[in-house]
Amino acid sequence: MATDNESLIAQLWLDPLRQITPLKMYALYGAAMRVLPIGPAQGTANAGGLLLVSPRAISQYDQMNYGDVDWVVIPALPAIAGDETIEACVTTILDATGGKPFVLKTIDTSVVSALERRLQQPLSYRRALCTFGLPDARFEAGVLSDQSLRTTAHVPDAALPLLRAHGIYSDKELSALFADGSARCHIRFDAGHLASANAVAVLLTFANTPGIHEIGSLHVRADARRAGHARALLHWALADLQARRLAVRYVVDAANAPSIALAKAVGLKEQLRLEHWVSA
Repeated sequence: MATDNESLIAQLWLDPLRQITPLKMYALYGAAMRVLPIGPAQGTANAGGLLLVSPRAISQYDQMNYGDVDWVVIPALPAIAGDETIEACVTTILDATGGKPFVLKTIDTSVVSALERRLQQPLSYRRALCTFGLPDARFEAGVLSDQSLRTTAHVPDAALPLLRAHGIYSDKELSALFADGSARCHIRFDAGHLASANAVAVLLTFANTPGIHEIGSLHVRADARRAGHARALLHWALADLQARRLAVRYVVDAANAPSIALAKAVGLKEQLRLEHWVSA
């Protein structure tokens, strides 16, 4: 089965940015996922795609945010998907979830509409996660000599309280993200006080694909906000990723207006919007 899954997932590498979420989720949780082909057959004029299906409990994020569902479903469809493919995707979702509640994570709003028609009831919108990227190689690198910033290829003790307070990834998931040695943990300390107890902000970068690295888990201690720590960390992380010739993917909740404003302020542009919808 693992070999079959890998063969199916290989299709997604033809368009890695569009398929970045299923690629990331499979890398983290592939052993606990079902990877289901969506008809019609590959190679036809109206090619299909894939559906990734996983139990909610395998992800700390989903466990915290979607306690009212049993399944997480993530379609991976081609950029141009006809009505036949969309309907096949809906059938695959309904068959895979067996009447149990699910959260659908998709960049294709046509799947949402088709599911609502088939179910004859609306899905419940929960949130959207926006992917921002650099349209070119330009940015301001003005914080590169900041002595209050540190970067490590592991998660140091100084970062753990902040990451646990943020609550996106479990310790086990963090270990998986840092396993190949390419991830980085960026920490901001109180200026002039570099003891671990004085860490005020953290930001992670890690591979979604070998060439696309995500900027995520940006978190500033509650008593240290509005002091420029987030912007300093973001500039620092961008400088590091570009020095390593890696494409940037900055992920932020669509409702997080300050983080979106920060992304735009440093020259990042929105590329994708992954919507989360829950069945009744």
